[in-house]
This record gives sequence, structure tokens and C-alpha cells, in this order.
Amino acid sequence: MTSIIFLILLVAITILGLEIVVVLGVATIGISLISGAFPVGNIGITAFESLNSAPLIAMPLFVLAGNLILRSGIADQLVEFSKSLVGMFPGGLAITSIVASGFFAAISGSNSATVATIGQIMLPRMKKEGYPVSFTLGTVAAGGTVGIIIPPSIAFILYGFTSGVSISDLFLAGILPGILMVSSMGLVGLLVCLRFGWGQRSPFSVSGIFRSAWHVKWAALAVFIILGGIYGGVFTPTEASGVSVMYCLFIGLFVTRQFGFSDIPSILVSSARVSGIIAPILAISITLSQAMVMAGFTEVFIEALTGLTQSPVGLLLLMMGIIVLIGMFLEATPAMLILTPLFAPIVAAIGMDPVHFGVVLIVGLAIGFITPPMGLNLFVASAVGNTPIHQITKYALPYALVLFLVWLVIAFWAPLSMVLL
Repeated sequence: MTSIIFLILLVAITILGLEIVVVLGVATIGISLISGAFPVGNIGITAFESLNSAPLIAMPLFVLAGNLILRSGIADQLVEFSKSLVGMFPGGLAITSIVASGFFAAISGSNSATVATIGQIMLPRMKKEGYPVSFTLGTVAAGGTVGIIIPPSIAFILYGFTSGVSISDLFLAGILPGILMVSSMGLVGLLVCLRFGWGQRSPFSVSGIFRSAWHVKWAALAVFIILGGIYGGVFTPTEASGVSVMYCLFIGLFVTRQFGFSDIPSILVSSARVSGIIAPILAISITLSQAMVMAGFTEVFIEALTGLTQSPVGLLLLMMGIIVLIGMFLEATPAMLILTPLFAPIVAAIGMDPVHFGVVLIVGLAIGFITPPMGLNLFVASAVGNTPIHQITKYALPYALVLFLVWLVIAFWAPLSMVLL
């Protein structure tokens, strides 16, 4: 009965359109009062302790690094390099948007930052070549899905923090799935542009590739320092986030000189606003998870799923179905923090590696970024191009469909995620 009341309460207040942190907070208080197993007085203590962790420092630091990258001019160099690689294909700029999103994700670790940055760069270029604005924004929104897959990923940091899984292993596991996502979406962009005759081809030039590769050297060096340092044992992922900030700050101030010391306060404030959104959601989500466990909700949920099927394949498909539904209505961070403790016992029971499941979970939630009604990337793209969301969704759905197929490959072909480990 407690579980049923909890679900009704959560769905009802979500439909009302309240902020997600309020929804989770009300649900936590509600389940505490109804069950009596988790005292209301413990909510504040648990929320504080959930954020009182050194590994979690990586989250705001990578957010700050993403903003420094945005202001340093590195993103423009990434776009030019991507264009030199794929601009010769039909719909070259559409494919360029996808590839550039992948490169940008390898530094920023954020989906929304990827959409906002690449969208601002690509929109005027693609409009000039005759691409419809809604298609451009749908493509950019889709490309942003890899922002939380290709390392360093803020989502992997949060999943590793809540599940106890190695963040370094999660970073490695996300590389090949991220590349597959970029490749498949690039193919979709090519086919759509062929179908409607959109865009122009750029002449292929080997010298042009080397020239643009030289210009993008600072971005490449950032990736090398971050990932090379982690896997070379030089520093931890948390320390890597600090190194990333210092590197991007140095590049912006003294190399590209796109911002000065007077701009640093505004960059810090902008980053703090993003972290200030994520941190309360993280704290209350972990508190809600503990309340659900103590109230017995987790056991009820597991019994309900295992009562439907005992097959490992069937259970994985059921979990993936729930991920899809949750991802359509909740943002990735609260969805991940709620589902991780619920699914962990089932993942262990079917013998699935938690690193592999982490990739499956986050890829599924990333697809939710471009599916209605609450696709975050769609809202960001809409703001960038001042275009109604339903027009953007029309062109984002083909990318979402191919990503579902890629998701199935990732889920049922574990070596794709695990081989680099």
C-alpha cells in the first residue's frame, strides 16, 4: 500500500509541473510520513551527508571546465576540424554538427552545454547553406545526447558515486558506445539530407585536415591530459576535474585570449548556477532512495519485476522499458539516482556487470533528452533557435529511433562496453 501511494503521489505532483527537486522532496516527506520507517528528521542529515563527499567535487569542476571551454574559442576549432573530416559527404554540415558534438563532449561532459555551444555555432552556418532551422536544431539536440556518454561524463561520475562503481572504468566503458552513437546519428543525418536535397558538400582536402587538426591541438591536448592522466595513474577522476579547470583557464587567458581576468567572475557564477541546480537534486534523490529502501519499496519493486519473468533477458528488457518511460518524464540526474538503487539487486541477480549496466542506464536516459514530452535537449535547442519544440521534435525523432537500435546493441553485446577494460 505504501508503494502504491508513493507512486500515485509522485506521478500526481509531476503532472502539476512542479520543479523536479520539489517533486522529489515532497515524495520523500510523503513516504517518510506514510511508512514511518524513515523519520522526517533524518531527511536533512541524509541530504547533507550525500553531498559531503570528496569524489563529488568533480561534478562542479567539470561544469566549470565546460564553461571555460565555451568561452575560450575551442568549440569553433572543433567544428572546423569536424567539417574537414566529414564535410565532403551530402549534408556535410549536419554530420559536422554530430561529430563536433562528440568532440566537444570529450571535454565538457555535459549534454546541455554541448547543445547550447554547438547550436550557437552551427545554426548560422547551416541557415546560410539552406538547411531548415528546425532540422538544424533537431540535429544539434540529437548530437548533444553523447554529452553524458563520451568521457569525461558528469553522469558517469554521479552513477559511480551512488553505485560504488569505479568512475575510471565507467569512463572507459563509455568510449566505444559513444563513438557508435555518433556514427549512427551521422548516417541518419546523411540519409535525411540526401532525401530532401539539403546542404552542400565541401571539397575534401588532406592538407585541410592537417591544417584544422593543428588548430584543434589545444582541445586534443585537453582530452589527452584528462584521460591520459586518469588511466596513467597520475591523478584520480576528481583530481582530473581540477586539472581540466586549470588547463582550460590557462588556454582561455593566455593562448586563445578569448576572455580576461575580469570575465572570470561571470564564468564562475554561470557554472555555480548549473551546479546549484544539480546538487539539490542529487542530495534529495539519494535521500529518497534511502527512504524507499527503509520503507520496503525496493523489495516490492524487485518482487514485482521478478514475478513477471525469471529470464535474465526478460528482466533486462523490463528494466530498459522502465528506463525509457522514466527518461521521457524525468531529467537524467534524478532518474538515474532513483533507478540505480532499485535496479542494483536485479543487475546482480542476473549476473550483469554494474559497469555495463551503468552504460546501458545512462545511454537509455540520454535518449530521453530528445523524446517528448520532457526532452531536455529539445528545450535547450528551442531556446538557442527560438523555435517551437514540436517542430524540432519532428526532426529529432529519426535520430531517437536509430539510438534505440544502438541501445539494444549496447545492452545485449557487452564487449562493446567492456572490451577496453
